[in-house]
Amino acid sequence: MPEVPEPPDPETASSLVGSQGRRVAGLVVAVIAPVTLITALAYYFGYRREEAFAGYFGIEPGTLGFTTNDYVLRSVDALFVPITVVLLVAFGAVFLHALAGDRFGRFDLVPIAAVIGLCALILGIALLAGQPIASRYAYLQALGPAVGVTLLLYALARSRPVSRQALGATVFVGIAVVLVSLFWATSDYAATRGRADAGQLARDITVLPSLTIFSKESLDINPSAPGGGERQPVKPGGGCPLLTVRKLRTGAYPFVYRGFTLLLQSGGNFFVTPTPVDAGTAWRAADQSVFVIPDDGSIRVELTRGADYRRAPLLETAGPHPVFTC
Repeated sequence: MPEVPEPPDPETASSLVGSQGRRVAGLVVAVIAPVTLITALAYYFGYRREEAFAGYFGIEPGTLGFTTNDYVLRSVDALFVPITVVLLVAFGAVFLHALAGDRFGRFDLVPIAAVIGLCALILGIALLAGQPIASRYAYLQALGPAVGVTLLLYALARSRPVSRQALGATVFVGIAVVLVSLFWATSDYAATRGRADAGQLARDITVLPSLTIFSKESLDINPSAPGGGERQPVKPGGGCPLLTVRKLRTGAYPFVYRGFTLLLQSGGNFFVTPTPVDAGTAWRAADQSVFVIPDDGSIRVELTRGADYRRAPLLETAGPHPVFTC
């Protein structure tokens, strides 16, 4: 009769899980330098955030001309919340384990962990198959494989009579699944954060600086063309364009373009869009295009504070923003 392998002792299983985790970490460190890995991850998550942010305004990310440092710096906003949540969850698990001590052994948590783990794993697989429960919070669903595999490994280590070698291999693969799931969830969160930040900015774009362009030559911008901004209700039955073009008789920069808001400046270009008629008016893609103006010697720009900029409401001393008319 073949011998039935004895179930591993819980303490032995826990130490085995820890040793496998250290083994995976050691393998990663041996193959990829930590600094290189961190920089690559920060670059990717920063790119995902900026891709979503720029895409909201119809800007191709490649035209931004961001450097590696730009993407790494912009990844901080996308990584702060995920890293904080992971650290808090880890702290909570360790704290509860230390607080409860041996009292956990009095309750059979294996069935509960197995059921919750299977449900979380199914949620993650559903997202992988293109079935998000809530598109806005898909990054939470992407955590399903990590949560599910972690709970299933716990249940396996505490109950099933498996050999040490089989348990070790399962833990090794499980840790890989957890890492991939965390990467997936963080990537989705970075994109979601970028779209959310862009949407919040679009609802009140006049918090950004206003920009006036002085050019040596005509920029061929037609204020009445589509994308020049929704017309203002200044006169009965019509209005005037948000953008104005004026040609001075003298000066090195005779062409003057007013009515722009500066979205950002990068890659040797200014990315500008027409300023809404009223402070607090939402930016609309159907009416307001984004113009890419080369930052070279043929133009100069003047920046003024946006109409809805607020440094400190109690200290506000500036008068009301002048009404723009034709």
